[in-house]
Amino acid sequence: MDKAVYIKMMVNRMIVKNKLTFRKLEMIEAVARRGTVSGAADELAISQPALTQALKNIEAELEIILFTRGPRGLEPTAFVAPFLNHFATIQTELQETKRELSNKTPEAERSLVVQCGPRSAKLWIEPALAQAAINIPTGLTSLM
Repeated sequence: MDKAVYIKMMVNRMIVKNKLTFRKLEMIEAVARRGTVSGAADELAISQPALTQALKNIEAELEIILFTRGPRGLEPTAFVAPFLNHFATIQTELQETKRELSNKTPEAERSLVVQCGPRSAKLWIEPALAQAAINIPTGLTSLM
């Protein structure tokens, strides 16, 4: 099987099984960007051992190596690129949501439209709407 196809299949498997949380994507992205677990852990406000264990768990679940470890830190393997692409998409959607929320027109105060793919809706939007319904009981939340 082609390596790129395998990587995409594994990422999709985690998404479908609802195991690829935003927090896991944040961890992978931070380590890839910072190059060290300690730097990423500081940025994420968690301990270095907790982040190390989380990365090991993600790698074990996927049966892949995300980072090669060396004396100068961590280098992302080819498997990391699909995660970073997915994370970038989610960040773009969140920025668009923030932009809509900051628009203080009367219509914007009554409704919010978030455009996203079905996977993002299932994994992040539905739980966020459920939490919003708890936190803002007088508000109306719906997913179309």
